[in-house]
Amino acid sequence: LEELILSFNLLRHLNSSHLNGLSNIQRLHLFNNNISLIAQNTFCYMGKLEILHLGKNHLQRLHPDALRGLTSLKELYLNQNFLAEINETVFDDLT
Repeated sequence: LEELILSFNLLRHLNSSHLNGLSNIQRLHLFNNNISLIAQNTFCYMGKLEILHLGKNHLQRLHPDALRGLTSLKELYLNQNFLAEINETVFDDLT
C-alpha cells in the first residue's frame, strides 16, 4: 500500500497502533477529520512517507515527537487547524 486516504471521517486522535503495518506508505491523507491529538512517535515506523495531509482538523499543538521518524517527508499540510504554537523540535527528523 502506497497511499491511504482517511479524510472526511470522524477520527479524533492518532497513535502508532492506529497506523501499525503501514511502513511502506508514501502518502497519507487525514484531512477534514476531528483530530485534536497526535501522540508521540505516531509516525515512527513510516520512514517512506513523503506526503502527510493533516489540514482541516482540530490540532491545537503538536507533541515534540509527533513527527519523529518521518525522514523522507517532502510535504506536510497543517492548514486550517488551531495551532497556537509549534515547538521547534517537532521538525528535527524532517530533512
